[in-house]
Amino acid sequence: MVIGMSSNRLSRNSGCFPFNTCGAKSEFFRRYRHKNVLFTPQVFYRKTYAIEPLRALTLKSLLLQLETIVMRHLLLMLLFAPLVALASPVDDLRALTKDLRSLSGDFTQATVDASGKPTKTLSGTFSIAKGGKFRFDYLKPYRQVLVSDGAKFSTYDADLAQMTVRKLESSLAATPLAVLSGSTPIDSVFTLANAAEADGLQWVATTAKQAETAVSDLRFGLYGGVLKALTWTDLYGKRTLMKFGTLTRNGTVNDAEFAFTPPAGTDVVGQ
Repeated sequence: MVIGMSSNRLSRNSGCFPFNTCGAKSEFFRRYRHKNVLFTPQVFYRKTYAIEPLRALTLKSLLLQLETIVMRHLLLMLLFAPLVALASPVDDLRALTKDLRSLSGDFTQATVDASGKPTKTLSGTFSIAKGGKFRFDYLKPYRQVLVSDGAKFSTYDADLAQMTVRKLESSLAATPLAVLSGSTPIDSVFTLANAAEADGLQWVATTAKQAETAVSDLRFGLYGGVLKALTWTDLYGKRTLMKFGTLTRNGTVNDAEFAFTPPAGTDVVGQ
């Protein structure tokens, strides 16, 4: 320790810094006490001239105080978090379909096997409007169009050069097309229930209220309140998964989109 050094040794090691003198002045600094703290020349220099450590200590104290305040606020948030009602997937789906006038975007559609893996994938674009109007243009791997003007439902197959036209059946009311087109309130045709999360999505399971429907086990997949996927089983037991890309809700849709005219030479079946 510095205390107990001779003045000669102190002079050799420190030059009697900071006053560059030895003897009585060095002894004074070694023996001077302030608030029961023994000051050596080195300690005196740090206390007197070392401003930055003092500032650092003050900043550290300020940060500790801010940390305490933040932790208190976080604790209050955790205590009162259960009192805040969070929207469920069912609530998000109701909000999505409520006041829905139109929906458009791109999609991929795949047939799913028993293990849940897609076996056949199609892709294209779609538009849905209020009043039972919808149009799905399948672009890959082959050209096909499904279109409804709200009264008639038409299916066009480019490879077969054939279009089938029939009346829009009431059984389509219990399908996602009718629900998303706003022709049927979702709670009037389905009983909704929150399902387990899967594939990064929140799912809503549905049970149709009418006995005979075109699809069964219809489920809506949402992320952040946005529709991302649909999955259902058709009358033949085939499971289908449809995923959506970028969607436009309540955008401008031209009614001409739902009046499809097939190319010349197409065989039209039904009216």
